[in-house]
Amino acid sequence: MKLYYILILIFLRPANFSEPVLELPKIVNIDVKLGKTAIKTIKFKNNGSSELLLHEVSSDCSCTVADFTKMVKPRSEGEIIVKYNSSGKRKGISTQMLIIKSNIPQKFLKLTLKINIT
Repeated sequence: MKLYYILILIFLRPANFSEPVLELPKIVNIDVKLGKTAIKTIKFKNNGSSELLLHEVSSDCSCTVADFTKMVKPRSEGEIIVKYNSSGKRKGISTQMLIIKSNIPQKFLKLTLKINIT
């Protein structure tokens, strides 16, 4: 009988969901003049109950580099500062993908940069 109650307590106890939750926009618009560098600050939030650790923010193009907040406490905000260099590009709209690697369960997220070069 004791074993029965112990098993009930084990299975009915609340689960511990101590994970970070990264909340950020899916698409970010950047306007830049041809031949210039645009700097855009992207705010994000950790809506989880444990620390969010960003390991890397990368792009498939050397024209886009990012600096970012490495650690964000629960319910706090951080930022990604993106620098996009339009030298050697053409006027018009293009897209770049940022890959954000972190300690969230999905391990990484994609962020689309929609760049308008004028």
